[in-house]
Amino acid sequence: MERGAAPASPEGVTWMLVELNGTAVAPANNPRHPTLRLDPAAQRVSGHAGVNSYGGGYELNGPVLRFGQLMSTMMAGPADLMELERDYTAMLRGVTGWRRTAAGLELLAGDRVVARYRSAAGD
Repeated sequence: MERGAAPASPEGVTWMLVELNGTAVAPANNPRHPTLRLDPAAQRVSGHAGVNSYGGGYELNGPVLRFGQLMSTMMAGPADLMELERDYTAMLRGVTGWRRTAAGLELLAGDRVVARYRSAAGD
């Protein structure tokens, strides 16, 4: 990104979680590794949370990002993935902002980075 250029939108990209609350999250062999996708046409967020799929509305206004109530499927899974899912969805409820970085996307709660993502496509 050029100096002084507006950051690229986080919308329209499938983001894969790489860090949650300061702890690295390895993809392992989980096809439902936590992901995030913001659909600007529908103003909907969707993705996987570890075991279950989730979705809901979102509001994006400049650097401000807030998620509405999220709905989720209700499957059970291994204890470690269920714990990751609980932590991940709790994090999403507290998000207040975002920023793009050279490595990908960061979600913020106030000034604190609560999640880091990279593009699932490797962009």
